[in-house]
Amino acid sequence: MGQSFLAQKWRQTNKWFVLGLISLMITIFLVLIILVTTKTTKVDWSWIIGYVVAFFCSTTALFLIYYAYKVLIRTENYYTYLFLFISRFGLYFIPFILAVFVPGDKVSVFGVLIGFAPIVLLPLFQGGYQILTTKQTTSTSKLKSLEGGA
Repeated sequence: MGQSFLAQKWRQTNKWFVLGLISLMITIFLVLIILVTTKTTKVDWSWIIGYVVAFFCSTTALFLIYYAYKVLIRTENYYTYLFLFISRFGLYFIPFILAVFVPGDKVSVFGVLIGFAPIVLLPLFQGGYQILTTKQTTSTSKLKSLEGGA
């Protein structure tokens, strides 16, 4: 079966966002691997485990946002949308609960915080994409309309 029109349009408009997210994930993972293998700092394998768990949960929560939006448009069931919205917060808390309550130092809190970097940097990716597509840093047309210019 073919892809729906909305799925194709989402893939076309968010291509740079997904590429940026994947490149950020690979870069951070490689930096952590280099720091662990060279043992130059106090970074150990618990940082990598925390990073992988947090990145998986944050990425899943990110795609849950898009899925919840699609479900809301398709079914107009606000209770399902609310359930998916609340379950997304549960996905954010899973890595922190693992980092705090797992005995020993198997999951590092610092790795968890680094794993949530894509969620924190999400507005940067979206704003950068808009700047690249419009090729301007400020909205001059809005400024002209506010000043009364043509």
